[in-house]
Amino acid sequence: MAREEKARLVVQMHADGATDTALFPAAVAKIYADVYSGFRKAVIDDLRSVLAQRSGNLDEAAVVAMKGRLESSCADTARQMIDEVGGPKVPDLTLAVREALAQGVMDLKRDLAIEFEREAIRPLSTQEVFLSHAAVDEPLAALIAREIERIFPGRHVFVASRPGDIKVGQKWLEEIERHLQDRGPLVVLVTPNSVMRPWLWFEVGASWFMRDDIIAVCVGLEKAAVPAPLGARQLLSLDRAAEVRQLFRQLGGEYDGEAAELVKSISAARSTVTNAPGDAPKHELLSLLHQLRLIATSFPRNRSNGEQIRSVTLWPEADTASLRALAATFGMPAATLAAEAHRHLITVADLARQVQNTGRQPGFEWERFDWPRWISALDGAERCLLSLADVVDPKWRSLV
Repeated sequence: MAREEKARLVVQMHADGATDTALFPAAVAKIYADVYSGFRKAVIDDLRSVLAQRSGNLDEAAVVAMKGRLESSCADTARQMIDEVGGPKVPDLTLAVREALAQGVMDLKRDLAIEFEREAIRPLSTQEVFLSHAAVDEPLAALIAREIERIFPGRHVFVASRPGDIKVGQKWLEEIERHLQDRGPLVVLVTPNSVMRPWLWFEVGASWFMRDDIIAVCVGLEKAAVPAPLGARQLLSLDRAAEVRQLFRQLGGEYDGEAAELVKSISAARSTVTNAPGDAPKHELLSLLHQLRLIATSFPRNRSNGEQIRSVTLWPEADTASLRALAATFGMPAATLAAEAHRHLITVADLARQVQNTGRQPGFEWERFDWPRWISALDGAERCLLSLADVVDPKWRSLV
């Protein structure tokens, strides 16, 4: 694939009369780096699938052997790509491609180490529990996670806000999406702060058809206040001792302490949490902004993954108009940022539809896709949306 891309580049540069340009090696190196990046992602995805099927049933020797084979295979692939470099300026090209792929190999080795550390030697039959919660409810989430891990030794509870659950250097959204693919129980912490948060509903929606056990637990909130579809399931209240015990039974065990004491601890933790502000317009704007960011950041940013554009559902056109209307009530700086974000999002949507409206057969002609404009629009939308959130409320990260 890299060789084909290079050949097209040569033809284009001949047509432009620019065959001898000094930029040629750098352009070729980027092609090879992008192809290797796609290869790296495929290797990690395959590894995750294998580890999930083995359910942690790997001893340390097997882990070392598998890791060694994968690292060797990845290094061999990089060498083969370097060896296939040919054409004009071969020495310069080879050096540029080797330097570009060296970073890709290092990144892949780092990703492999992370995956094996995280998954490979996890004890058998210890499904991870995903605890979905609003960031502002972190003290409550941490308390519940500790109790689950105490009752079920060796069982990990993933709490995105807990230090260490997402390691330094890992991409936050990608890590959450990866953990959402697990088929273990999802415990949804529903409070006055989280019940209308888009992020909580995103996690519930992502798990709805993948997990057998989705357990919603209410704290400081009546069950009747939880909207469908989650409200249509059996709900537990952690304000009641009997239902605390029921939570642990549904997870496959028995609570060995005084449930009434845990209820008191939960109540005490809740008292340290500040209730979400009642500013409805602000909450509505931040929720809409957050949903737009979630969709925009789901799009691929390199040519090798371009087909993934088809799988992302675009926002309704009314959402970008609503963004401008809501932002206008927060003053001129907010209105200006919303208008610029709107412009970038329209560009992203227009380019995405070019791909989505073209059938898979014969396929989209990627040579005519405007990648520089695509990347610029994605970067511009992200920059403007984050700046808009800061203008509306500097503490917005605790509100989504």
